[in-house]
Amino acid sequence: MDLGVYSGAAGSYTVSGTGTTTMTASLFVGNYGSGTFTQAGGTTNINSWTYFGYAPTGQGTMTLSGGTFNTAGMTVGLNGSGSVTHTGGSNRIINNRDLIVGAAASGSYTLSNGSLSTNNEIVGYGSNGTFHQLSGTHTVANMLTVGGTDKGTGSFTLDGGSLSATSILNNGNFIQNGGSISGSLTNNVTFIFGGGSFDGRLTNNGSTVLNADAQFGGGLENNTTINVGANRSLSLYGSRSMNNGNIGLYGGSIYEYGGLTNEGMISGYGTLGAGTNAGFTNNGQLNVTGGNLVLNESGTN
Repeated sequence: MDLGVYSGAAGSYTVSGTGTTTMTASLFVGNYGSGTFTQAGGTTNINSWTYFGYAPTGQGTMTLSGGTFNTAGMTVGLNGSGSVTHTGGSNRIINNRDLIVGAAASGSYTLSNGSLSTNNEIVGYGSNGTFHQLSGTHTVANMLTVGGTDKGTGSFTLDGGSLSATSILNNGNFIQNGGSISGSLTNNVTFIFGGGSFDGRLTNNGSTVLNADAQFGGGLENNTTINVGANRSLSLYGSRSMNNGNIGLYGGSIYEYGGLTNEGMISGYGTLGAGTNAGFTNNGQLNVTGGNLVLNESGTN
């Protein structure tokens, strides 16, 4: 099915009620023109790929507020612009296919309720891709990649709901203000933590900013710089944490429930240790400046 086949044309399609709509070929929403797909109920089955904004002149939008949308792959912003507003219902990327937001043109996806599931997900593959989750359930069976290539710029903001992925690779901007994350996160550019829960391991190769007390359920591997400010706390659980870069304590506290090995530098003042005898091993440098560094931990230096 093509919605908005020719440049300057406009097409729309609405699914509601309790019935089932099945398409054996691909769905093009905004092929060369503009297209709108709206679903408020029922079930839609697309046995091939779904595109929003297929050609450079195409503009494709989807509003999903209810029902179930099943598709064997989805691209939001292939060569033209695409956007998805998901306020309810279920969007299921089936047959081990993927969701791509911002392939070669700008794409955006907003999830404020309902559920989204996919095999892999790329936000900002070869262009500008943005994903904003305010609520709902978001499941990625394998890898979520934010910022796919040197031409792609990706941004992911989690304000609420749940995000589950085996692994998250951030090559762009990843912001967590709330909600929950389950899965490991490798940050190569910018990770801003402002609240919520993170049940996974953070590997930091870029810039990590802590704007709230943070708990990392799988511990930390820091290869660059993390600063813990005054009256802030960083709690590290799970397997042993490693610091190969610089951890700056500026009146904050680090509680390493799974143990911590320092191969780099820990500088500043504050509290280090949870009192759990998980063990602190220092093979690097401790640089106390600006106040006292309290070690509430047994270990070796």
